[in-house]
Amino acid sequence: MAWITTTEAALRLGVSEKTLEYWRAKRKGPKFYRANRNLVRYKDDEVDAFLESAAVETDGTR
Repeated sequence: MAWITTTEAALRLGVSEKTLEYWRAKRKGPKFYRANRNLVRYKDDEVDAFLESAAVETDGTR
């Protein structure tokens, strides 16, 4: 487990930092940790788990 910044989490998820800020305000998105108003971090494995939880199952046919 490693701590990552908002910038790193946004890159991993393929969204903007502003999107992560919006998600935090709405209590959506991956779990985050706020040490103070300006210090927000994510755990890399929790960002990966959030992305994995968004997977949509398909039947594999077209």
